Amino acid sequence: MKALSNRTYVISILLVIVILTSIIIYQNSVFTEEKKSILNSFKQIASYNLLNLNSGMSLTLYLLENNGTVDSIRLSVYTIIDNSHTLSSIYLKLYEYTDDTKFWKLHVVFDNIFIFTADVVTDMPADMIIKLRNNTETLNEIYSLLDNMMIKYNNDLYLASTEEIEHMLSLTERLVEYYKSLR
Repeated sequence: MKALSNRTYVISILLVIVILTSIIIYQNSVFTEEKKSILNSFKQIASYNLLNLNSGMSLTLYLLENNGTVDSIRLSVYTIIDNSHTLSSIYLKLYEYTDDTKFWKLHVVFDNIFIFTADVVTDMPADMIIKLRNNTETLNEIYSLLDNMMIKYNNDLYLASTEEIEHMLSLTERLVEYYKSLR
């Protein structure tokens, strides 16, 4: 009788352990799926802003090359400002959520673009054009690299190699260095 009682007790303990393990595995699975869903939502939002940022950069470069009006150039720079700020914020949130340094670097890339363009757009018209023209080569390199990465990785910059992200980071740091040199 005592052996049956001990056996029942052991089976009950094992059953509780199996149930608790199942609950933990299920909760972990739900958490993992929720995390993937959140990351995908952020990436979809980023995709829209990447397209707009790239269009704004393309338009700005075109207008500079073809002597567009100051107002049209300023308007296209505002597109860059809005979308780079949004992308910087998105990648910062993704970094905070995942602690993945790739997201941090992407945040800095777009923050650098934001800092440069936000400074340029507030200048007097002639100064704005001079600053943009002085940085046309760098802006063109950023545009080309971003455009290629968007095509190659279907607008998901997280899939880009560390080297590609580092290269884009170094290009945007040139813009910030230029900005700081004027202070």
